[in-house]
Amino acid sequence: MEWQMMPRIAALSELQWSNPAKKDLNGFLKRLRHQLDLYELYSCYYKEDIEDVTISAEPKGQDGTAIIKLSTFDNAPVYYTLDGSEATAGSLQYTEPFTINQTTTIKARAIRNDRESNMTEETLTYNLATMHPITLNCEPDEKFTYKGANLLVDGLQGDDNYRSGRYIGIYGQDFDATIDLQETKEISSVSLGTYLVPGDYIFGLTGLEVYSSEDGKTYSKIASKTIPVPEKDSKNNVLKRDTVNFDKTKVRYVHIIGRNTPVLPKWHSGAGKQTYLFLDEIAIN
Repeated sequence: MEWQMMPRIAALSELQWSNPAKKDLNGFLKRLRHQLDLYELYSCYYKEDIEDVTISAEPKGQDGTAIIKLSTFDNAPVYYTLDGSEATAGSLQYTEPFTINQTTTIKARAIRNDRESNMTEETLTYNLATMHPITLNCEPDEKFTYKGANLLVDGLQGDDNYRSGRYIGIYGQDFDATIDLQETKEISSVSLGTYLVPGDYIFGLTGLEVYSSEDGKTYSKIASKTIPVPEKDSKNNVLKRDTVNFDKTKVRYVHIIGRNTPVLPKWHSGAGKQTYLFLDEIAIN
């Protein structure tokens, strides 16, 4: 019970007792450090992953280079590795954002007064789309937009929670995006990750279409495929990747359309209603 409550109860108290006009997340986080120290002093079994390192990746804007930032809520000292080894006090200490441009496993740990946090590990998996400019031609649901289109090409794979911020959620419309590879490259496949939770109205793709262009204005269809709608009693919480393969094609701009399930099927309790589509990493190879 304590693990579930703490430090959530501190955040709830902050919301209830604060003047809405003066709510300040940064101020709360500064005071939270002392609150966690009190939990530790009184041997409370709180959820310690709040003390773990957060790894974020953003595009630099050119050549598929990623800018990596390591952070903690209390600006604790952070140590990291890029070679797959465990992070220790003897590893590189993080002082400023750094860049990578290839598949890399990052391991990081915060150390406070000789007390180590859990290890945070992220692998950025590169393909031709990773960290390249992407334009969404559809409108994500405001509750599930998170950091926007870039999370579809940030090299970080979706997890087992569609509310984690690793997915973009779209309601009642098709997925439509264009990726600029920034130079002409030869490609032969495009894939798109989706997360299926039929019980929560979250279905997958019914079709995947790929178009190519050299100037970003005139597009030609390269390939397409149809994908069956999940059947009755389909499992919830399924991470799926749909791929369309084609002959090698030279292209700079790749336009991708993922057809959403139009409405919930007859077997569903919400039959006839529109569906959600949750998407993560685009891969172009």
